[in-house]
Amino acid sequence: MKKFISILIATVMLLLSVGIVSAAETGEEINLTRLNGNYFTAGSADPAYDASKAFDGVSSLDSRWATPANTDDEWLQVTFIDKVTVTAFQIDECKDWGSALDFEIQALIDGAWATVYEGTEIINEKITLSEPVDTTDIRLFVNAHSNGVFGTTIYEMVVFGYAEERTLLTKEHNFTATASTFEGEPYAASAAFDGVVGSLPNCESRWAAVANDVNSWVEVTFDQEVSLSSFNIIECTVWANVESYNIQVFQNGEYVTVHTGEKINGAVKLDQVYTTTKIKFNCLSIAEGRYPAITLYEIQYFGPTQSEITPPAGGDQPGENENPIPNPPTGDMNYVILVLVAVAVVTAYGVSKKRMTNI
Repeated sequence: MKKFISILIATVMLLLSVGIVSAAETGEEINLTRLNGNYFTAGSADPAYDASKAFDGVSSLDSRWATPANTDDEWLQVTFIDKVTVTAFQIDECKDWGSALDFEIQALIDGAWATVYEGTEIINEKITLSEPVDTTDIRLFVNAHSNGVFGTTIYEMVVFGYAEERTLLTKEHNFTATASTFEGEPYAASAAFDGVVGSLPNCESRWAAVANDVNSWVEVTFDQEVSLSSFNIIECTVWANVESYNIQVFQNGEYVTVHTGEKINGAVKLDQVYTTTKIKFNCLSIAEGRYPAITLYEIQYFGPTQSEITPPAGGDQPGENENPIPNPPTGDMNYVILVLVAVAVVTAYGVSKKRMTNI
């Protein structure tokens, strides 16, 4: 009997440990810097070698992040739409003009930057953190460089970990794009949804409104209903920049504003999921003293993640006083397993005791 109970207890511990691992590591480790909706920034950058070029999957002199000469703001950052779990990183540094002598990997935790790794030399190898970190922002911070004149140059930075991926609606569905105006065919509305993020010096793939079209707009129409939960706008600010804008969806025969913003600064999660066939970006105002028309490299509209509850289209939906039933968290299964096995232990013990009494 003692041996039987020992086996059951060991089984309980094994099942619980499996449940705990499943809760911590859902899915496979991925390259987080390739997630839809990421926003890349840097303390400073040469205009031809901005932060995004260190996350484009290309390692070359033409595609790299480079700080201007004689600068101290040497940090490179990626911001995610959702909280992710970071497990490792890899940095490919260009050392033609010197190299980093003292650097940190920092994560934004509870509103403050925390150092999760420190090093004295950047090597192009995958480095695993001592423990996983949950964050929305991760950055490389260079404290010292071997060349005091030329700044840091990074070919590519990769961050590894776990996250829920968002669907890019214009990639998954057929659509047409229209705009209030555009400066010739190369800069038509469709260029803002082609999946190509333009950059200096050519700025080839972008939607550009004509001069004096201050309240310009660009709209995408899908061939079926889609669910919108977030968006990301990548603006070209070479000639002008947006001061205010809104995002609208077409519902019940009219446009409804679902977000109003001041300036464009990274991805935005909406307050709820909206079902629509049309999504429209409206420029409400432009910065004074600049060219009187805006240019957008890319507009990205995203569907919901698995954890965001989306009512089924045309199906039964909860009433006003009813709450939708979400999927139970993986961690709760630990307690379900514990209860079931505990019942099994008690039942087995009772049966065993009864048999011994009858002998």
